[in-house]
Amino acid sequence: MKAHILFDLVSEGKKPFVVLTGELWRHSFGVKGMIAQVVSAKVGEFNRVKLVGFDYNKHRDRNLALWERDSHIGPALVACCFTDPNDIYEEAWFAPNVEVNAELQGSNTLLEEYASSGYSGSYVEWLEARVKGLVESRELPLLDKCQ
Repeated sequence: MKAHILFDLVSEGKKPFVVLTGELWRHSFGVKGMIAQVVSAKVGEFNRVKLVGFDYNKHRDRNLALWERDSHIGPALVACCFTDPNDIYEEAWFAPNVEVNAELQGSNTLLEEYASSGYSGSYVEWLEARVKGLVESRELPLLDKCQ
């Protein structure tokens, strides 16, 4: 998934869960199979990079088990590398069009469809285009007034 999609979703108020399909970057906490919630996004210098925050706490036990299995450093890293070892959160910088080793959790969701569509606009714009298309095709009747 492109970094700008994650960034845009969080910027629009979404906090999607993702399943990691590989390491986020070399020696990151996040490894293949972990589930993280994307909770923050910031624009870097000259809008060339995006900072994305990954929260691993909602699936902590699963994530720690995967990390301990796949990490060559050992479980002590969690205690020494996080300000609070009970709050496993990391941030990563990505160029906007870089592929992030993550996919949206769940299946057949509109959010997942948007992420895989390649649409260049925002999620809200994509939703509006979908609704407009349904109305025009008469699959979804437009209600003039709610009563």
